[in-house]
Amino acid sequence: MSDAPRTGLFAWLFGRKQSSKPAQTPVPAPAAATESVVSPPPNAEELQLVASGKLIMAVKAYRERTGADLKTAKAAIDAATGR
Repeated sequence: MSDAPRTGLFAWLFGRKQSSKPAQTPVPAPAAATESVVSPPPNAEELQLVASGKLIMAVKAYRERTGADLKTAKAAIDAATGR
């Protein structure tokens, strides 16, 4: 390379000195909101579906009623039935 002075974009990209700022420590991400939210218990209709062996229908009914995601609905149905 030549000994020409660095000017323009090249100087901006490669001629900058390292900053003297200390490295920032990473901040842990907040816990997911679904972990701390208590879901409502299954109602009588959903428990009746479980008793008749229709677990999938019970989970579906729970999801429609509460708007919960699949994992939360399944956990709530399983917890209510002792599974």
